[in-house]
Amino acid sequence: MMRFARAVIVTSVVVHLYQSSLFGQTIETEPLSKRLELLEETMRALERQVSELSTTLRAALPPSPILDIQPFDLNIDNAAANGSRNARVALIEYSDFQCPFCGQHSQTAYRDLQRQFVDTGIVRYVFRNLPIESLHPLAFKAAEAAECARGEGKFWEMHDRLFSNQQALGTSDLLRHAEALNMDSAKFRSCLSNGETTAKVIDDLAEARRLGLTATPVFLVGEFQADGSVRITRKITGAQPFQVFEAALATFLPKSPALRRR
Repeated sequence: MMRFARAVIVTSVVVHLYQSSLFGQTIETEPLSKRLELLEETMRALERQVSELSTTLRAALPPSPILDIQPFDLNIDNAAANGSRNARVALIEYSDFQCPFCGQHSQTAYRDLQRQFVDTGIVRYVFRNLPIESLHPLAFKAAEAAECARGEGKFWEMHDRLFSNQQALGTSDLLRHAEALNMDSAKFRSCLSNGETTAKVIDDLAEARRLGLTATPVFLVGEFQADGSVRITRKITGAQPFQVFEAALATFLPKSPALRRR
């Protein structure tokens, strides 16, 4: 923008001198002090115009999906997590298994994040439940099912299956998903019918509300602290392209091999 402003100023000066010569004024006949004063006035006027234009352009641009937020510490002890326990960075997703945008994320950016950051031990990916029942009446039970699967060590397999079959989240569908994953059918049925994981989903919801999270998917990014908590400093809203997550992580991992490959 500043280079543009300088170019405009120079062009204006050239035009002024040309116009002056047309009307009989020359560099020799116009006092130097007068020419300098006119030049300064022109520069100030152009700087104001450039400033106003810059403000207008910024206002017209869509807000960035990456938001730097007031840092706070978040405990993730009781959450499904994937990736190395030695990772320095955590990416925490608050999600709804019936949300189409969450499904879109699971089929696109999530897969690249898994391959380039989670599988390589750079990032630990954490999942928290945020079923929005007013919009997605099957989401709460699906979240319970995923937590039941977690009890058998198959949370991420169920996570992938639920997001790949968002039109099949009824109770009978959930039982079929468990069978397809070779889970203990009787144990899973009991967990689901007895509400063994209801409290976990409610706790996740309460935490999301406390943090002011009301839509899905939403992501929190931060660094692990010595006590195992995560110091959250960034938020990403919505199903964004992989490049958005890559940019958000770059702040924490400027020398990451995964970033250098891009």
